[in-house]
Amino acid sequence: MKNLVKIYTLMAFAMFAISPLTSSAQVDISGSCGAPTVIDFAGFTGAGFDPTPTAGQLNSNTWSTAGFGTSVPFGGSENGGDAARGTTDGSGVGTGGVYNYSGGNGALWVQPGGSDFTPGDLTLKACNNTMSVMADVEVSYDILFLNDQARANSLNFAYSPDDLAYTSVPALDFITPEAPDALGVQTVSRSTTLTGVNLMSGACIFLQWQGDDETGGGSRDEYGIDNVSLCASGAMPPPPPPSANPTCIASDDFDSPTKLLSRTVTVDMAFVNIGDLFGIGSSFSGNPNFAPFALIDDGNIACANYFPFDNQGVIPCDYGNQFFGMVDTENPNNMGPVSAEWVFDISTAANLTSISMDMSAMGDFESNDDFTWSYSIDGGPYTTIFAMTADESTNATYTLENGNTRTLNDPMTVNGTILLNHLTNFSAPISGAGSQLTLRLEGMGNGGTEAIAWDNIKISGVKIGAAVVPTMGEWAMFLFALIMISIGIVFVFNAQQRLAMGGTNNVSSSFGIRQFPFEAGTFKVALKHAFGLALAGFAFIFFAWGEIVPADLIGMALAIPLVAYLIHLVKLFGEE
Repeated sequence: MKNLVKIYTLMAFAMFAISPLTSSAQVDISGSCGAPTVIDFAGFTGAGFDPTPTAGQLNSNTWSTAGFGTSVPFGGSENGGDAARGTTDGSGVGTGGVYNYSGGNGALWVQPGGSDFTPGDLTLKACNNTMSVMADVEVSYDILFLNDQARANSLNFAYSPDDLAYTSVPALDFITPEAPDALGVQTVSRSTTLTGVNLMSGACIFLQWQGDDETGGGSRDEYGIDNVSLCASGAMPPPPPPSANPTCIASDDFDSPTKLLSRTVTVDMAFVNIGDLFGIGSSFSGNPNFAPFALIDDGNIACANYFPFDNQGVIPCDYGNQFFGMVDTENPNNMGPVSAEWVFDISTAANLTSISMDMSAMGDFESNDDFTWSYSIDGGPYTTIFAMTADESTNATYTLENGNTRTLNDPMTVNGTILLNHLTNFSAPISGAGSQLTLRLEGMGNGGTEAIAWDNIKISGVKIGAAVVPTMGEWAMFLFALIMISIGIVFVFNAQQRLAMGGTNNVSSSFGIRQFPFEAGTFKVALKHAFGLALAGFAFIFFAWGEIVPADLIGMALAIPLVAYLIHLVKLFGEE
């Protein structure tokens, strides 16, 4: 009996420790609009947000809030203040914050105030945990509102693939009436299809409800959302070969681009103002695209335009290639944002995997100095890949070609990483396929000693017909582990027997198929134990992740005889 307990303990630990994790605690978008995922806020009592919520709370791994006196980021915890105002019956509240509306199953309810939700947002993170790409996502929800005050407030919808840059959906805009009425809580419905999102398996999308003051004055109406419904629709293209080696699909190094159909600079200020640039530049003084002083570091004595006291530059003076540069887009010839667009032929790609480029920057930037890189496939919505902003809370030290260093406040950052004055490669994952990819750069810079350079833009992906490098899935690795453990036990079992019969000289480092021990009666008993462990494993998977997918059924069916044989071996070993 004691040995049996040991066997159960060992096998249960192995099953649960190395069994694949096929899901996680999050909102999953349904793969079928016949049975959509619906969030009805049942059980929510306005008790706050937490990553491991207790009764009455929302999961902060799924929901975030912003624009309140007490806001909650993803993964944050707050059970008081504006984030946890409790329950309202819709008769009217006076304190700004997040509530539960008790009508029906409940609703996520907001009372805007002077410092609450004006502006502000509620954001839902929803993920694709099916085995398919979601080409389009259907979204619908109810807006509940109490129009009891003489002020109009908006509650609009937007979405984002990264929680950085959001795309608004004007058709879903909603504004409460400015003139109050006595109709109590009213309901309007909103629905849309987010086309061309191409949400990969395992990826997430962020859905955001944005609130603000519109017209009128005084106190504000209340409103909330309920019955949020999510599902995938439209054609779902098959995922690309999972491990085919990505290669260069298209590029632009500003010298010899590949698969570049067009490059357009909408505000090309190159050489209109001495010292300003938004366009192609060169460090070579004989090149007609010779770049402004702020971009080129002339501190290298080997350079023709050597200047020993140069203390500014993001491209070395001996850099042999052209690049795309920016210095002072705010000047007498231009006011306001500038932009540039590249159109690439991506028709040879089965699936795109990344966009990368080299970047460098130097200067004491201001808060309104910012640039955004985004892309679109075949006219679809733009997705931000690189957000460049000044960090006014820190400084950066730059090393120049002459060996000197210079420290400046408010450096430029790329997705939160400080950018220095030596070209550094940055890469962003993307997915999708089509005929053309449009890459867009837009923003502004205001300062003659603040420079940014970009070079070697590269779009990578898996080409159509590319060879696949085989890899193991999660269940395959689990089954492989069981096989290897069994082989190891067989080897030790055989070695022990040979050692007992003939000493150390009789121990071989190899064995054949005939040396695999098998005892039918013991295996039948072990098979019963394996079925019991399988049932326990299914219960554990469902309890931990809320679903059992087809891969679990197939994997467990293959695992049962292997686990049974392993238990059978351990029992035989124990008998020996």
